[in-house]
Amino acid sequence: MEEKTIINNAQNYQIDSMKELHIPYDIVQLPSKGKLYPNKMDSLEVYYLTAEDEDIMTSPGLLQSGKVIDILLQRKIKTPGINIGDLLIGDRNAIILHLRRSAYGDEFQMMLNDPSTNQEFEATIDLSQLQLNELLVEPDDKGEFSFQLPKSNKNIKFRLLTHKDENDISLENEQLKKIRPQEGDKLSTLRLQKMIKEIDGERSPLIISREIKQMSILDAQALRTYIAAVEPDVNTRVQVEAPSKTFLTANVSVITITLSLLAPYLGL
Repeated sequence: MEEKTIINNAQNYQIDSMKELHIPYDIVQLPSKGKLYPNKMDSLEVYYLTAEDEDIMTSPGLLQSGKVIDILLQRKIKTPGINIGDLLIGDRNAIILHLRRSAYGDEFQMMLNDPSTNQEFEATIDLSQLQLNELLVEPDDKGEFSFQLPKSNKNIKFRLLTHKDENDISLENEQLKKIRPQEGDKLSTLRLQKMIKEIDGERSPLIISREIKQMSILDAQALRTYIAAVEPDVNTRVQVEAPSKTFLTANVSVITITLSLLAPYLGL
């Protein structure tokens, strides 16, 4: 069966089954507080994962396509009118975390190194401890943020990336690697090209692309640091006590959480 047919069947199945069943749901707060969406919605109603969702998570075609999480999000978001491609990355991560917690609970095991003994140990992380880094900087009426580059003193206006943006960037990066494999990944540059909407009042994509390619490392690093500070997301860093009674900071990445959600169906 073709991938598109599998995905369409999964989405149609969701529409029919959710109408017939009274699936419990919860309110998921969005790190962005909805400030960058037209409807300004700061939370979404999200269904819990159920045994019925295993039909999706065990589908070889969907697992192979890499679109299982997208299909699950489309199935589980109860709030009408939501396009998952338009979700900011951090908001999407908050929903994935909710699905993982509702499916398997708050306990999450991961292997870490004890800094005192350099011995590996299994740590149990309480996912309920993960907090949201909420959007604290107000965007302008275009949903853009301002930053002055420290070296060139040029004024930048940028927007935050959505899930669709990230998919488009990954696809373009793969295409460029096929054309010019010797140049390697272009992800960092492509992200800046997608995010930056204005440089010193100039909004031409061609001029902005040229400026980005000529941007100094100092300016590029400063801009990325500021973007990371502004961007709303799940704070995945937690304090863990090692067997030696030493405390260390563990980073429970959303990628790891996502894999743990699908682990039983990927043979992990």
